[in-house]
Amino acid sequence: MQPPDVTFYRYFQTVPRPRGLDHIKGRQDLDVLPADFRTFLADTQKAFNHSFTLAEAPMAELGRPLVPYLDYLDSREECAHAFESEGYHFIGISIPMIERLRDSAERLLRAEQVVALLSIPAGYVNRHNAIGGILTIKLLFITAHEFGHHVWGHTSDFRPESWNSVEDTARTGDLAVPLCL
Repeated sequence: MQPPDVTFYRYFQTVPRPRGLDHIKGRQDLDVLPADFRTFLADTQKAFNHSFTLAEAPMAELGRPLVPYLDYLDSREECAHAFESEGYHFIGISIPMIERLRDSAERLLRAEQVVALLSIPAGYVNRHNAIGGILTIKLLFITAHEFGHHVWGHTSDFRPESWNSVEDTARTGDLAVPLCL
C-alpha cells in the first residue's frame, strides 16, 4: 500500500474524476503558501491524522474499518470532499474554503460582543491565537462532516449520488439575531 499522501495525489492524476470534482487539480502544494499559513495547515493536518490513527481500532468495532486521512485540495473553489481510493478514506479541504473560514473567524473577532464573550485580552498575539482556535474548530466541524460521509458509506462506489456536495447559498449571518435550534 502506498503512503496516503501519494495515493491522495495519484487519485486526481490517474482516476477519472467523479461528477462534480473536475475543478480539483490535485493535492495542494503547501510550499507555495505563506510560511505561517503553511505551518498552521501542516500542524493541523498532522494533528487530525494522528487523531484518526488513534481512532482506527474503535472505528473497526463499528463494523466499517476506516483508514482516514486529511489533506488539502488544489482548487479555486471553496469545497471539501470525502472520497475513497486504494483502501484509504480521504477528506480533502480546499485552500479557498480554509481562507473563507479564517476570514469569518477574523470577522467574528472584530465584533466586540464576541471578544467580550470569549474574554480575549487585548493584544495581537491573543487575537492571532483566538483566530487560530476558531479556525481549528471550524476545520474540525468540516472534517467531522466529511468523515460522516465515510462512516455512512456515502463515498462508496455503490452510492453514485453526489452526497459530498454542499452548495453555498450566499446568505450571511447576523450576531444580533438569536439562533434557535
